Amino acid sequence: EIYQCDWSSDVCSSDLKWYYEDGSLMKVQEYINDSIEQGNYMYYYPSGKLKDSAYIINGKFHGKRFEYHENGQLYGLTTYINNKYRNAITYRADGTLEYYRAYNYAKNLMYVIWYDSLGSPIKYDGTPIYSWVQEEHYPIGKKFSIELLVADPPNCETEVTVSDWDIENNTALSETKYIPDQFNRVNYSRKQNPEKDMYILHIANIHDTITQ
Repeated sequence: EIYQCDWSSDVCSSDLKWYYEDGSLMKVQEYINDSIEQGNYMYYYPSGKLKDSAYIINGKFHGKRFEYHENGQLYGLTTYINNKYRNAITYRADGTLEYYRAYNYAKNLMYVIWYDSLGSPIKYDGTPIYSWVQEEHYPIGKKFSIELLVADPPNCETEVTVSDWDIENNTALSETKYIPDQFNRVNYSRKQNPEKDMYILHIANIHDTITQ
Protein backbone atom coordinates (compact mmCIF):
# COMPACT_ATOMS: atom_id res chain seq x y z
CA GLU A 1 0.00 0.00 0.00
CA ILE A 2 1.12 3.56 -0.75
CA TYR A 3 -0.49 6.37 1.25
CA GLN A 4 -0.64 10.07 0.52
CA CYS A 5 -2.51 12.55 2.73
CA ASP A 6 -3.61 16.13 2.24
CA TRP A 7 -3.53 17.32 5.82
CA SER A 8 -5.22 20.60 4.92
CA SER A 9 -8.37 18.75 3.85
CA ASP A 10 -8.12 15.58 5.98
CA VAL A 11 -8.23 13.44 2.82
CA CYS A 12 -5.89 10.45 2.56
CA SER A 13 -5.39 8.51 -0.66
CA SER A 14 -3.92 5.05 -1.02
CA ASP A 15 -3.07 2.58 -3.77
CA LEU A 16 -4.16 -0.95 -2.88
CA LYS A 17 -2.73 -3.89 -4.80
CA TRP A 18 -3.90 -7.49 -5.22
CA TYR A 19 -1.73 -10.37 -6.48
CA TYR A 20 -2.16 -13.78 -8.10
CA GLU A 21 -0.91 -16.85 -6.22
CA ASP A 22 2.36 -16.75 -8.19
CA GLY A 23 3.01 -13.21 -6.98
CA SER A 24 2.21 -11.40 -10.21
CA LEU A 25 0.15 -8.22 -10.00
CA MET A 26 -3.61 -8.72 -10.48
CA LYS A 27 -5.30 -5.43 -9.58
CA VAL A 28 -4.56 -1.87 -8.50
CA GLN A 29 -7.23 0.42 -7.07
CA GLU A 30 -6.90 3.91 -5.64
CA TYR A 31 -8.90 4.75 -2.50
CA ILE A 32 -9.53 7.84 -0.43
CA ASN A 33 -9.82 7.62 3.36
CA ASP A 34 -9.17 3.85 3.15
CA SER A 35 -12.76 3.01 2.24
CA ILE A 36 -13.96 4.87 -0.87
CA GLU A 37 -12.87 3.69 -4.31
CA GLN A 38 -11.72 6.82 -6.08
CA GLY A 39 -9.08 7.15 -8.74
CA ASN A 40 -7.44 4.82 -11.22
CA TYR A 41 -8.52 1.19 -11.46
CA MET A 42 -6.37 -1.38 -13.34
CA TYR A 43 -6.78 -5.15 -13.68
CA TYR A 44 -4.13 -7.43 -15.23
CA TYR A 45 -4.02 -10.85 -16.85
CA PRO A 46 -1.74 -13.42 -15.12
CA SER A 47 0.66 -12.77 -18.00
CA GLY A 48 1.07 -9.19 -16.76
CA LYS A 49 -0.77 -7.59 -19.67
CA LEU A 50 -3.43 -5.00 -18.93
CA LYS A 51 -6.97 -6.41 -19.00
CA ASP A 52 -9.15 -3.56 -17.71
CA SER A 53 -8.66 0.09 -16.80
CA ALA A 54 -11.00 2.89 -15.77
CA TYR A 55 -11.44 5.87 -13.48
CA ILE A 56 -13.74 5.59 -10.48
CA ILE A 57 -15.37 8.48 -8.64
CA ASN A 58 -16.92 7.82 -5.23
CA GLY A 59 -17.11 4.10 -5.92
CA LYS A 60 -18.69 4.47 -9.37
CA PHE A 61 -17.33 4.14 -12.89
CA HIS A 62 -17.36 7.51 -14.63
CA GLY A 63 -16.05 8.32 -18.07
CA LYS A 64 -14.36 5.77 -20.32
CA ARG A 65 -13.52 2.19 -19.35
CA PHE A 66 -11.03 0.26 -21.51
CA GLU A 67 -10.98 -3.55 -21.63
CA TYR A 68 -8.38 -5.53 -23.61
CA HIS A 69 -7.91 -8.92 -25.20
CA GLU A 70 -4.79 -10.65 -23.90
CA ASN A 71 -3.08 -9.96 -27.23
CA GLY A 72 -3.29 -6.25 -26.41
CA GLN A 73 -6.12 -5.41 -28.82
CA LEU A 74 -8.95 -3.34 -27.41
CA TYR A 75 -11.91 -5.54 -26.44
CA GLY A 76 -14.39 -3.05 -25.02
CA LEU A 77 -14.71 0.72 -24.79
CA THR A 78 -17.57 1.69 -22.48
CA THR A 79 -18.64 5.19 -21.44
CA TYR A 80 -20.22 5.50 -18.00
CA ILE A 81 -21.96 8.30 -16.17
CA ASN A 82 -22.21 7.62 -12.43
CA ASN A 83 -21.92 3.85 -12.97
CA LYS A 84 -24.56 3.79 -15.74
CA TYR A 85 -23.73 2.72 -19.28
CA ARG A 86 -24.15 5.17 -22.14
CA ASN A 87 -22.03 3.86 -25.02
CA ALA A 88 -20.50 0.39 -25.24
CA ILE A 89 -18.30 -0.74 -28.15
CA THR A 90 -17.04 -4.32 -28.48
CA TYR A 91 -14.11 -5.33 -30.68
CA ARG A 92 -12.90 -8.73 -31.88
CA ALA A 93 -9.38 -9.93 -31.08
CA ASP A 94 -8.25 -8.82 -34.55
CA GLY A 95 -9.36 -5.23 -33.83
CA THR A 96 -12.54 -5.16 -35.97
CA LEU A 97 -15.83 -3.86 -34.60
CA GLU A 98 -18.30 -6.46 -33.34
CA TYR A 99 -21.12 -4.56 -31.54
CA TYR A 100 -22.16 -1.03 -30.68
CA ARG A 101 -24.73 -0.50 -27.93
CA ALA A 102 -26.37 2.63 -26.52
CA TYR A 103 -28.30 2.60 -23.23
CA ASN A 104 -31.03 4.70 -21.63
CA TYR A 105 -31.23 6.06 -18.08
CA ALA A 106 -32.25 2.71 -16.58
CA LYS A 107 -29.24 0.96 -18.22
CA ASN A 108 -31.64 -0.71 -20.67
CA LEU A 109 -30.49 -1.21 -24.25
CA MET A 110 -32.03 1.37 -26.58
CA TYR A 111 -30.02 0.90 -29.78
CA VAL A 112 -27.60 -1.72 -31.11
CA ILE A 113 -25.52 -2.22 -34.27
CA TRP A 114 -23.98 -5.55 -35.34
CA TYR A 115 -20.87 -5.59 -37.54
CA ASP A 116 -19.55 -8.26 -39.90
CA SER A 117 -16.06 -9.77 -39.74
CA LEU A 118 -14.67 -6.79 -41.66
CA GLY A 119 -16.18 -4.28 -39.25
CA SER A 120 -18.99 -3.08 -41.55
CA PRO A 121 -22.50 -2.61 -40.06
CA ILE A 122 -24.93 -5.36 -41.06
CA LYS A 123 -27.90 -4.99 -38.70
CA TYR A 124 -29.56 -2.30 -36.57
CA ASP A 125 -32.19 -2.52 -33.85
CA GLY A 126 -33.90 -0.10 -31.46
CA THR A 127 -34.27 3.67 -31.55
CA PRO A 128 -31.34 6.11 -31.75
CA ILE A 129 -33.14 8.77 -29.66
CA TYR A 130 -34.49 8.48 -26.12
CA SER A 131 -36.10 11.62 -24.69
CA TRP A 132 -36.81 12.73 -21.17
CA VAL A 133 -38.95 15.77 -20.46
CA GLN A 134 -37.64 17.23 -17.24
CA GLU A 135 -41.00 18.74 -16.28
CA GLU A 136 -44.32 16.98 -16.71
CA HIS A 137 -46.41 20.17 -16.78
CA TYR A 138 -45.40 23.27 -18.70
CA PRO A 139 -48.16 25.90 -19.07
CA ILE A 140 -48.30 28.38 -21.93
CA GLY A 141 -45.39 30.79 -21.76
CA LYS A 142 -43.42 28.75 -19.22
CA LYS A 143 -39.92 27.59 -20.04
CA PHE A 144 -39.34 23.84 -19.87
CA SER A 145 -36.26 21.68 -20.40
CA ILE A 146 -35.73 18.49 -22.37
CA GLU A 147 -32.81 16.08 -22.39
CA LEU A 148 -32.27 13.61 -25.20
CA LEU A 149 -30.06 10.55 -25.21
CA VAL A 150 -28.77 9.98 -28.73
CA ALA A 151 -26.80 7.01 -30.08
CA ASP A 152 -23.29 7.99 -31.18
CA PRO A 153 -21.69 4.97 -32.94
CA PRO A 154 -17.97 4.69 -33.73
CA ASN A 155 -16.70 6.06 -37.05
CA CYS A 156 -19.77 8.29 -37.27
CA GLU A 157 -20.74 11.93 -36.84
CA THR A 158 -24.03 12.37 -34.98
CA GLU A 159 -26.13 15.52 -35.28
CA VAL A 160 -29.59 16.12 -33.82
CA THR A 161 -32.08 18.50 -35.42
CA VAL A 162 -34.74 19.94 -33.08
CA SER A 163 -37.67 21.63 -34.83
CA ASP A 164 -40.64 23.58 -33.48
CA TRP A 165 -43.33 22.27 -35.78
CA ASP A 166 -46.52 24.13 -36.73
CA ILE A 167 -49.13 21.35 -36.83
CA GLU A 168 -51.78 23.43 -38.62
CA ASN A 169 -49.53 24.42 -41.54
CA ASN A 170 -47.25 21.37 -41.37
CA THR A 171 -44.11 23.50 -41.41
CA ALA A 172 -41.08 24.02 -39.19
CA LEU A 173 -41.14 27.40 -37.44
CA SER A 174 -37.56 27.06 -36.21
CA GLU A 175 -34.77 24.53 -36.45
CA THR A 176 -31.69 24.09 -34.27
CA LYS A 177 -28.87 21.54 -34.59
CA TYR A 178 -27.02 19.96 -31.66
CA ILE A 179 -24.07 17.61 -31.19
CA PRO A 180 -24.35 15.06 -28.32
CA ASP A 181 -21.82 15.37 -25.49
CA GLN A 182 -19.54 12.50 -24.41
CA PHE A 183 -22.42 10.94 -22.44
CA ASN A 184 -24.81 10.98 -25.45
CA ARG A 185 -26.80 13.93 -24.10
CA VAL A 186 -28.48 16.81 -25.90
CA ASN A 187 -30.11 19.46 -23.69
CA TYR A 188 -32.30 22.36 -24.72
CA SER A 189 -35.10 24.57 -23.38
CA ARG A 190 -38.32 25.88 -24.90
CA LYS A 191 -41.39 27.97 -24.02
CA GLN A 192 -44.93 26.98 -24.86
CA ASN A 193 -46.25 29.24 -27.63
CA PRO A 194 -49.64 30.81 -26.75
CA GLU A 195 -50.51 31.42 -30.41
CA LYS A 196 -49.59 28.20 -32.17
CA ASP A 197 -50.44 24.56 -31.56
CA MET A 198 -46.97 23.06 -31.91
CA TYR A 199 -45.02 19.94 -31.24
CA ILE A 200 -41.29 19.42 -31.13
CA LEU A 201 -39.70 17.14 -33.71
CA HIS A 202 -36.39 15.37 -32.99
CA ILE A 203 -34.35 13.90 -35.85
CA ALA A 204 -30.98 12.16 -35.39
CA ASN A 205 -28.67 12.24 -38.41
CA ILE A 206 -25.87 9.69 -38.05
CA HIS A 207 -23.28 9.91 -40.84
CA ASP A 208 -20.70 7.21 -41.51
CA THR A 209 -17.35 8.97 -41.72
CA ILE A 210 -15.57 5.96 -43.26
CA THR A 211 -17.62 5.19 -46.37
CA GLN A 212 -19.38 8.49 -47.07
